[in-house]
Amino acid sequence: MKPYFNQSNTAELRKVLHGKISSDRMDTVLERAEEILAGMKEKHRDLSAMERFHTEKKIFPYIALYQALQQVIPKEEALEALGTSSLNKAEGIGLKLKETLKSRRASLLFINAFAVIKDLVFGDRAGFRSKQYDNGKNDIRFDMLVCPYHKWFSEYGCPELCQFSCRADEYVYGNLDHVVFERSQTIGTGGECCDFHVYLKKEEPQPLTVHEFGKENEKTIVLFHPLAVRWDIFERVIPELSKEYHLIIPALPGHDPDKPDSDYTDVETIVSRMTQWLKENGHEKVTCLFGCSMGGSIVIRMIAEGIIQPACAVIDAGITPYELPKPLTYAIAARDFAMIEAAKMLSPKMLGSVMDTGRMNEEDLSYVSDVLKHMSAKTAWNGFYSCNNYSMPEKIHQPDYPVVYWYGEKEKKARKKDLRFVKKTFPAVRFIQHLGQDHAESFTYHPEQFGKELKEIIEEAQH
Repeated sequence: MKPYFNQSNTAELRKVLHGKISSDRMDTVLERAEEILAGMKEKHRDLSAMERFHTEKKIFPYIALYQALQQVIPKEEALEALGTSSLNKAEGIGLKLKETLKSRRASLLFINAFAVIKDLVFGDRAGFRSKQYDNGKNDIRFDMLVCPYHKWFSEYGCPELCQFSCRADEYVYGNLDHVVFERSQTIGTGGECCDFHVYLKKEEPQPLTVHEFGKENEKTIVLFHPLAVRWDIFERVIPELSKEYHLIIPALPGHDPDKPDSDYTDVETIVSRMTQWLKENGHEKVTCLFGCSMGGSIVIRMIAEGIIQPACAVIDAGITPYELPKPLTYAIAARDFAMIEAAKMLSPKMLGSVMDTGRMNEEDLSYVSDVLKHMSAKTAWNGFYSCNNYSMPEKIHQPDYPVVYWYGEKEKKARKKDLRFVKKTFPAVRFIQHLGQDHAESFTYHPEQFGKELKEIIEEAQH
């Protein structure tokens, strides 16, 4: 039978004991440990395969080494050497795991795998017994009530070894970037149980980049841009509007050239962050909220929450939740995602040949092509899926100010469900159809009409 102890799995122990035990004497210790281990395996050969996974690979070798070392050095030195080498090895494993789980996506997969492995390898069949808590998605909490490590170490008269098995977990899992490993007590260190809590760390959102124009003006308009364009899509209306209004234009995550590594999250998160920004900067009451398409989704959610109180709100072809079974929502998002990912590979000229518009010139096509090429796959997926499936507050705030939903004549059919949803949600909404226009053309190709119409809505609201 192939020996268990070899150069690889004893290298750290040899390093710790260097200068204390000669190489020849260390070989003798390992030979004795091999004999002790063989006897323990034979004595407990009736254990189940899952129990033997722990006893023969982790527990019994540790006990065998401890007993063999005590034949050549004092017990306290043997304990210290085994503990140091064990924790050094665990630290090395932890560093490798940290590198492997550098990305949040990899960490999410790890959390899901952890739940499966826990039940398979550390379940009843392996001699463990635990109490599971339902903490929700990406959050695993359980109390280990019975641990075979503590049982076997105690049965062989060396319960002091168990502390290192417990502490090794902290070295392996305790310093990960996106995963939190918490435990306040362990059976092996005198606790009533091992209370594990492993969960995905919440992302700390980067502050939104907010562009402001006409700050000297008292009246304030907040403009939210559509998906797959940048904040500067409003450049044709900024010069005129900023003469009279203080314009606040957030660069939404995933579309911000100043933060190229950011990704779009979801409508709810963006609303929360923008609401916080407005409150912190003294803009709980603004003159007008305006959002187009994806930006319109944000405005719809903001109106429904009722935290920010505008004098009026204008939704330009805002996207509303589908309210469909999940498989269908995923299928729709996958279709739109595939379309965007395919469009990223096209040159501006080829992009113009597949886009159904006669209005876009070479500069416009270059702009769209550049935005798409810098938009991550995560932003594309999150943008489409969230705009089509964002949640609404349990209690919908009914605005006491004018809400206008306008759209292009050429997109009326595409907006059918959105018109129905908005009317149902905000019964007092007023609809405006722009003749001859298609999606998101009001401020891009009709800037003068846009400014005039927006001002009229604002003036009506203030009288």
